[in-house]
Amino acid sequence: MHALRHAQRRHIIASLDDLLYQFHTISFLLSPTLLPYLSRCIGQFQLSRPRDFYPKRSLRFWFFMAFFFNFPSIWDHTLFGAAKGPSIILDFIGLPYQPSRLHVLLLDFVILIFSLVLVTISHEHSLLASTTSQAPSSILGPHEPSENNNPFKTEALPYVIDLRLDSIIDRIRNPTPPQSLEPVRGELLPLPNTMPTELRDSLRMLIRARDDIAAARGDNNREQRRTDPPSRSRVLPGAIEPVDD
Repeated sequence: MHALRHAQRRHIIASLDDLLYQFHTISFLLSPTLLPYLSRCIGQFQLSRPRDFYPKRSLRFWFFMAFFFNFPSIWDHTLFGAAKGPSIILDFIGLPYQPSRLHVLLLDFVILIFSLVLVTISHEHSLLASTTSQAPSSILGPHEPSENNNPFKTEALPYVIDLRLDSIIDRIRNPTPPQSLEPVRGELLPLPNTMPTELRDSLRMLIRARDDIAAARGDNNREQRRTDPPSRSRVLPGAIEPVDD
């Protein structure tokens, strides 16, 4: 995954996030049940930025969370179908007829699929941004094309995102080790709150030695001024020299 594609991937994540909020609202208008709607909205806020909340969790954990937040709606629509009655927010918004069970279930599974896609992209994108190496991601990285000896064929640009089912399954089975979001000690700026203790002690010793040298030089200058005879005051040219008593 190329580093220059950061802005495009952020735009894709934001677009999928907005699309899923619209799907949640449509599902609520078709079947006005407040609890599943709130559950989906709360889960959606976490799925769009997974490593901001739990940076050491793997992609397998966030897949489970996506199923967990969508399970109440799928369970309710499977057993009872669409909820009857007007909407809780506005009575005059909605369909004039009750949607079928297949209609609401199809929308639920579309929401679940898009939620899994979103959490995969956002998790891998934040995981790549937190690492210092430029190694491509096994999920979002571009697929290596086969060698072609045709001299007239131009080289294709790498994909912004290249999702493949086998790569996702492999990442779920073999999750990556948790990456620490704290910067490496050697990369920190030499500030008082970030530099190591050994470096702070060395700087204090250098500052103390510099102050001692400056104090010694000041003492030598004062002693020299005491021992030197007072110089005769200078007289301007043409002026009358003072007469010594």
